[in-house]
Amino acid sequence: NGDGGSGGKGIFLHHSLNDQFVQSTGCCHDPTMPRCCCSIAADTCLGVIQAMNNWAIEVNRCQIQNYAGEAYMNNTTTQTSTTQVKTEISFSDEDKGITCMTATGESCVANTTLCLHEHSGHFNSPAFAKAFPMAEIVIDFFARDACEINNGQWDEAAYSCKCNDDITYSGLYCLDLIPTESKNLSGDRTRSQTDQFDNLARVESESKTSQSKKLVMCFIISIAIILLFALFLRKRRRLFKQNGSKKDESEFQETQELVATCRRSDGM
Repeated sequence: NGDGGSGGKGIFLHHSLNDQFVQSTGCCHDPTMPRCCCSIAADTCLGVIQAMNNWAIEVNRCQIQNYAGEAYMNNTTTQTSTTQVKTEISFSDEDKGITCMTATGESCVANTTLCLHEHSGHFNSPAFAKAFPMAEIVIDFFARDACEINNGQWDEAAYSCKCNDDITYSGLYCLDLIPTESKNLSGDRTRSQTDQFDNLARVESESKTSQSKKLVMCFIISIAIILLFALFLRKRRRLFKQNGSKKDESEFQETQELVATCRRSDGM
């Protein structure tokens, strides 16, 4: 069924051409067509390629084109001329017998890809985990498809989705719509954070300037104290010298007076 006016639904189909349980040509009551297992049958046979084509047109709104293409059925390649979407080979591994085709066109709103396996049976021998060789690719496909729904950018190396800068969607795969109030708050928060950073930078700059001024003042005061102390020592040294010379002169005069007294005593 169609998907209306929404963004489509990405699909990643895998089918083996030698699957005897579910035939690649479809399961139906037509006796001329290959039979499927377990009484699986519809009124009309719908092959896997046509199923992919219908999904691309009805769900993912890919544009219909008339062209002659190739269909891969029952290990053979046959020319077909149908009204269907145009496809291109998006993956190929000859050693494993895998060929993937993807619907193309600007009108496609989601990815539609079909991978045909030549000899994987029903992907059940010996077990699905070993028989199905593209588990990581499937996971990557749906992760990328979810990311690109709202124009996110898928990073293969980091295996993460980067949302657009318009702050419309958020979340692991950019699927969560951000309310308008939250966007405004986010914008206000961003501006507020910018103002806070500016204020912090201004305060830090003023603090550094104040610290520099304090260091200069401390240096000047230290120099002044050293100079005052040097002047004090110099003045004290001078006073000490002056006091010492006066004392010597007084002692010399006392000696002369004593000598004179002694002479007068001898004369008498």
